[in-house]
Amino acid sequence: LARKRLQHLTNYLSIHQDSFLTEYQPKEIYADLKSHSFEALDYEEIPVSSLVQTIGDTAEICFPIRDSLVVPHVLYQELNKWILAHGDAKMATTYLVGIADGTGIAESSEMASERAIVIKNYLLSKGWNEERLILSTGQRSESLPIRNRCVMIYYE
Repeated sequence: LARKRLQHLTNYLSIHQDSFLTEYQPKEIYADLKSHSFEALDYEEIPVSSLVQTIGDTAEICFPIRDSLVVPHVLYQELNKWILAHGDAKMATTYLVGIADGTGIAESSEMASERAIVIKNYLLSKGWNEERLILSTGQRSESLPIRNRCVMIYYE
């Protein structure tokens, strides 16, 4: 039921399905549900420019939801633009640095590694040579948390 209502809302707001990511998170509710039932929907609008940055031979793709490995389709479209502009990257040694959020309750380096693997698998599907992909991890503590959940891609 909630998914159907979300679809109606996105249709009403003319939001394309490729431009958003949905995650259902259980939350503790303090209310009298027997006499006053309700539904709640939180949303956060994040511009694509906050999730993808490309400068020269470097691209950075951020994961919008903490502790999640899901990347919206629109971000893959942006990554494809970078790939097309840097066709020689497929033959070069390419570095993927998965980044974990170091603010608050810090994410583990395993999450950073898993993010790098998500992007690695995508690059492999686009013709990259697995032997030329080098993975590593890092942690960032920027004030905008979304900038702490990324994968940096660069080649030489």
